[in-house]
Amino acid sequence: MSAAGIEPPLGILFDEAGRPGAGPAVDRLLVRLADIGAGTGYSDITRIGPRAEDPGVAATLEIQALRPLLSRPRLLARLDERLRSVWRLDAKQWDGTRWVADVPPDDPRRRILTTVQTFGANPDTAGPIAVAMASADPDGRLRERAVQVMAARGLREHLPFLVLRCDDWVWQVRSRARAALAALLRERPGELLSSALPMASCLSGRRRGGAALRIVRELVEDEFDRLAPALLRGRDQHGRRLAYTVGDQLGRWAYPDLLNFALTASDPVVRLRTAGTVCREAVRRGDAPALRELAGVRWAAVRSLALVGLADLGYADDLIPFLTDPAPLIRAYARSRSADPAGRYRAAIAAAPAPESIIGLAEIGDHRDAPLLTPLLGHADGKVRAAAVRALTILDAVPIEDTAALLTDPAPAVVREASLALRPYRRRIAPELPWKLLSHPRPAVRLAGYRLLSARGPLVRLASALVLAADADPVPARRGRATVLRLLRPWPTDLSTDAGDLVHLVPATTLDPATTLDPATTVDQAAPMDPEASAAVRTRAILLVLAERARPALGDHFDRLHRTLLEMR
Repeated sequence: MSAAGIEPPLGILFDEAGRPGAGPAVDRLLVRLADIGAGTGYSDITRIGPRAEDPGVAATLEIQALRPLLSRPRLLARLDERLRSVWRLDAKQWDGTRWVADVPPDDPRRRILTTVQTFGANPDTAGPIAVAMASADPDGRLRERAVQVMAARGLREHLPFLVLRCDDWVWQVRSRARAALAALLRERPGELLSSALPMASCLSGRRRGGAALRIVRELVEDEFDRLAPALLRGRDQHGRRLAYTVGDQLGRWAYPDLLNFALTASDPVVRLRTAGTVCREAVRRGDAPALRELAGVRWAAVRSLALVGLADLGYADDLIPFLTDPAPLIRAYARSRSADPAGRYRAAIAAAPAPESIIGLAEIGDHRDAPLLTPLLGHADGKVRAAAVRALTILDAVPIEDTAALLTDPAPAVVREASLALRPYRRRIAPELPWKLLSHPRPAVRLAGYRLLSARGPLVRLASALVLAADADPVPARRGRATVLRLLRPWPTDLSTDAGDLVHLVPATTLDPATTLDPATTVDQAAPMDPEASAAVRTRAILLVLAERARPALGDHFDRLHRTLLEMR
């Protein structure tokens, strides 16, 4: 509950609990569901006071609270595991019938236990949430009773919980759950299939998890004409894939159906499988129009299959436009079937330079093409400039001065390509330039300075990462923080490494020289003195100042970094 006493909406709790590593959020969601089941929480629709006098109203609200789990199978699997952990506490006591976790009275998890205990006391009248939570109880007899109740009630919102019990480790529970699932799906397939399929697909990789999916598959096979159209039109990817797979095994798809799948299917597995089948059949039939239609789709994998089919039919000229395809693999295949592709690239660049033709020439050209590409560094189109820098990098013909001028280019893509192109030539650019870029107003330029410095020694890389970690923009800050944490593992032990760069360049551009040295914290740490002591002391001081500035971004890792810096010699 927030400071204002208002609990967050249930939908927000579902979103938070669905994130990786969100254990506390999962517990909060379970507590909220338990409160709703007990009549003391509220849903997003209306508030529930003490248990409603009309049981139907309370049950409806509980069903609505469970409904989001229909489309969140991974979250439900996590809730199932966390529900059992509520009982795995260190202290337990015997309540006369079984061992129960001795949860403190003020612990919110007490409300989860209370909700499950209401089911144990009277299973037939327990609410939908109590039944669902009881299905995850460590007691197999209680889980089996919950399966019986869910089978008798047949609620759509209970289907994912029933599917989970088909994977139960106790054979009595899972056998009863499988029988109940098969019976419910046979009785109301159109209503319940979409509720069971996501969870069944999620569990299919488990040791005993394939049983639920087999039940669903057998149902679709037996009632294919009735169920497949709805599955193919539905939003669930697992349903569309299952319908296609079953139809393919049954031989239900004609050539036009497969062509339509290859052109429009949103599922990549279905799209690629049908594209391969259609292209082979099109070659057999000599259907060049279908192959040309497939070659125009936006998916590179489908385009590549269509181009192979066109080439097999002898339509090599149709591949010429694909010399400038965005996909490298398709460009390479088109070149293998074209005469003088380099000449075509040069002619295209001379007429109207485009990024694809520029990169295509770089992929098969050599340093003699550099004079054609270098003038494009000043082209009006930022995409062309970025492609020219990348092409010259591939050809190992980077003009240092012209490329360095692009480090402050208005287009972020150009700045990125320029910084990557200059990394191997860091000794041929002004040593102070990368440090100046770190203080540039634009985040893309600051990242460029970091890229240039990250190619140097570990201490220079650490200093630049600390500067970036304190950045006001979240993108550079995340990059800098990640680098600092990565550098903390294989740590250098010699402070004199790269001391020259830090001592002579960082204070002049990044730090205030008056605050760089603090003899009270650095000089007494530098013993025993040696010829490099002054550089080492100053290097440590610089890194300590930068680390202090990045303290908010480093969080709990700051103490470790600070201790490591003080221990270095």
